[in-house]
Amino acid sequence: MAPQYKLTYFNARGLAEPVRLLLAHANIELEDVRVDGSGWAQIKSDSPWGKLPLLEEGGFKLSQSLAILKYLASKYGYVGETSQETARMDEYIGAIMDLREVIMSYHWEKDPEKKEEKGVKLEEETFPFYLAKFENILKKTETNPPG
Repeated sequence: MAPQYKLTYFNARGLAEPVRLLLAHANIELEDVRVDGSGWAQIKSDSPWGKLPLLEEGGFKLSQSLAILKYLASKYGYVGETSQETARMDEYIGAIMDLREVIMSYHWEKDPEKKEEKGVKLEEETFPFYLAKFENILKKTETNPPG
C-alpha cells in the first residue's frame, strides 16, 4: 500500500524532522521527499505559502510546520485530553520555537564577533534558562502524570 502522506522538505532535518518523528512514533508510513535548491524552485508554486515543509494527503496540501504538526497530532491522538492540556502543550511548543529561533540566529550569524557573543549568551543564559524550565515541567509530569 502506498504511503498516506507525502512530506517534502530540503535534505535536512530542520522543520520537517518533528513531523517525521511524530509519524514514525504513530507507525504511519511516509513518502519522505528531499529536495535541493533547484528542485525546490520547480515545486515552490505547489506549496500554499511557497514554503517547506509541505505535507500532502491525497489532494490536501498543508504547509507551515506547526500547522502540519497540530493537524497530525490531532488526527493521531497526540493532543491533551482537555483544552487546558492542549493549550499547555501549545505553550511548550511555543517555547521550543523561541529557543530554536535563538539557536538558528547563532547558527547563521556570519560576523565572527557577533557569533562569539551569541554563543556565550546561548551557553551562559539561554540554555540554562530553557533547560531549567523543561526540567521542572518533566519533574511535575513524573509526580503527576496525565490520565
